[in-house]
Amino acid sequence: MFMVSFVCAQGDMVSIRKKNQSIKTFIAGAFVTFITTSGEEIAANIALIRNDSLFFREVQVRQVMTSFGVPRLDTAATSLRGIHYSEIAALPKPRKFSEISISKLLMVGGAGFLLVNLANSICLDYSPFSKDNFNRNILPAVGAFATGFAINRLTSKYYVIGEKYTAEYIKVGAR
Repeated sequence: MFMVSFVCAQGDMVSIRKKNQSIKTFIAGAFVTFITTSGEEIAANIALIRNDSLFFREVQVRQVMTSFGVPRLDTAATSLRGIHYSEIAALPKPRKFSEISISKLLMVGGAGFLLVNLANSICLDYSPFSKDNFNRNILPAVGAFATGFAINRLTSKYYVIGEKYTAEYIKVGAR
């Protein structure tokens, strides 16, 4: 007795690469977030990938008011939409705890110390900008805030296609 079943191979895919290393791979059924060359941010499930194009259906969830004045969530799905893989301009990088905490902690710590120092100088009735207080307290607080601000601005939050990264269409199987 023979058993026959239908087997479907994995479809085409789009790979985002840095040199020979794959950073992200888009396959049918995967949830993706990216920015297009026109600046639109897309977050959707890929329905299929065919002929150099990604097809997806966006689902919009938004709050609407009911007749009783109570907000509720409403879901609206759009029609199937396709874009060429070359229209992918950037992908958001996954967030790392160290990147989030270091810059934010430096900025909050520096600003907090500066505010506490200024409040203490007002309460204790001494000059907040005296040479001694300025060199020992205000300059390090401003330096910590500026360092955190610089780290936050200089770290890239996206894989930008074209600089170091490339998007490649990979055809799997024959059609």
